[in-house]
Amino acid sequence: MERNKTLVLLALLMSLFLSSACDQKEEVSFEGMELFKWNLVVPDNELALCGNGSPFKFFINPSNKSKNVMIYFQGGGACWDYESCSGKAGIRGAANPEGIPDDFMENGATPSVMSPFIWREHPMDDYKTRDWTLIFIPYCTGDIFTGNKVITYKDPNGTAPDLVWNHTGHETVMAVLDWMTTGQYNKEFEEIPTLLVTGSSAGGAGAFLNYYFIREELGNRVNQGILLNDSGPIYPAEDSPEYPEDLSQLDGDGPHTYEAYPHSVPCQRKVMSSWGADSVIDLILKDIEGDAALLAMYNENNIGLSLTRLISYKYKNDRIAHTQFSMDEIYSSYLYERFFPNDIDMEKDGMEVLWNYWQQEQQLLIDLYDELNDANGNTGYFIPYYRPFIESHTVCTIASIGTLIDRDINGEYINVDAKDFIVDLLNPEIPMGQLRYIENPSPLERDGPLPTALRDVVDKLMEFMDRIGK
Repeated sequence: MERNKTLVLLALLMSLFLSSACDQKEEVSFEGMELFKWNLVVPDNELALCGNGSPFKFFINPSNKSKNVMIYFQGGGACWDYESCSGKAGIRGAANPEGIPDDFMENGATPSVMSPFIWREHPMDDYKTRDWTLIFIPYCTGDIFTGNKVITYKDPNGTAPDLVWNHTGHETVMAVLDWMTTGQYNKEFEEIPTLLVTGSSAGGAGAFLNYYFIREELGNRVNQGILLNDSGPIYPAEDSPEYPEDLSQLDGDGPHTYEAYPHSVPCQRKVMSSWGADSVIDLILKDIEGDAALLAMYNENNIGLSLTRLISYKYKNDRIAHTQFSMDEIYSSYLYERFFPNDIDMEKDGMEVLWNYWQQEQQLLIDLYDELNDANGNTGYFIPYYRPFIESHTVCTIASIGTLIDRDINGEYINVDAKDFIVDLLNPEIPMGQLRYIENPSPLERDGPLPTALRDVVDKLMEFMDRIGK
C-alpha cells in the first residue's frame, strides 16, 4: 500500500512538472524578426540623420545558428564641399545623398550582394561568416562615419541655393550600438564569442575609426574582437603645427614631394574641418586621460598613427588587419586629386602620380603594422597588386577573384587569395605574424595590367620555369 502511495505521489509530481514545462515558452532568437533575412531598424535617435536630414536606418540579418556577430560598414566615397555633396558632375561624391529607402536590402538589391561578407549564399566565396548575425550600417552622411557637424555649403558660383548637410556619421554608429546594448534585442548581444568589424572603402575607414567606440560600448560582451579595414586607409601622416595654412607654399615652384609634407595632410585637414571630426577624436582622448601609457603614445597631429597604435595596444588580444590594392585608383583619387591640381593632370600622367603618392604612404602603413606586430603580435595585412575591374579598389567586394597573391614581397610563391586570408584571420589559432602578405608583381604586371586569367597563366608558367631552373 505504501509503495502504491509513493508511486501515485511521484506520478502527480511528474505531471505537475511536465505541465509547468509545457507552459513555459521556448526561447526564440530574435523573436519577431525574420531569421536569415534583412530586417529594417529605425533607431530611436533624433540626431542620427542622413546627410539630407532624413532618418538614418540600418539592417540586421539575424541568425539562430551562431552567436558570432559581424558589423559591416557600407562604402561609397565622401564629400566635404558644395561640389562633392551636391553631386556635381565630374566630382567624386558620396553614396545615398537622398537617404536610405526601406527596401534598401530587399530583392537582391546591390548593397545586399556587394560582398561575400553580407551575401550568405555567395556562389563563389564562403568567408565562414554565413551562420553569423549580420548588421549592415548604410552610408549616407559622406563623412566616413566620423562626422559630428551640420554645415551649410554655399554654391561657389552663387546661383544655386545653399546646401545644408548633416555630417553626423558618428552619431549613426552610436545609434546602432545603443540599439544593440539597450534596445529590444539587447539580450541577443550579451555574449558575442567573435565580433568582426569590417567594411570596404569609406566603410573600411569607418570600421577603423569607430572600432574603439564599438569595443568600448560592447565591452566584455565580446570575447574575440577582429577588425578588417578593406581599402579605407587612414595613413600615418603627421600634420606639423609649423606647416602654413596654405601647404602649397612648402612645395615652392616645383612638384609636391613627401619630404615637403605627407601627401594625405591636405585632405585630412579639409575633412576634419568640414566634418567636425576633431570633436569625435577628442572623445577618445578624454576617454584615455587616466591611462598614461596610452596617452603618451598618442599624437594628436597624426590621427592615423595614433589610432592604429591605440587599438593595437589597448586591445592586445584582438586581431587587427588591413587590406588594399597597391594600384588602387579610386580611394587614391579622393585623397590626392583635388588637393594637388598642379601636379595631377588626369589627361596626362595623373594616375602615375596618384599611384606614386599612394604607394609611398602604403609602405608607411605597412611599416607601422610590422612595428605593432613585433610589439603586440596582433596586426596583419593583405596587399595584392591590382585586379582589372573596379579600378583595383576594394579587396572584399564582389568576390575574391583577382586577389591572388602568387608571389610575396621576397618573390616566393605562396598562392594566397582574399578568401584564404580572411578565413585565416577568423581563426584565432593562426598567429597574426603569419598573416602579412604583399604581392611582388611580375614585370608584365608592373608594365601594364593584364586580364586576370592571362596573368594567372603567365604566373604559373613563370613559376614552372623557375622550378625547372632550380
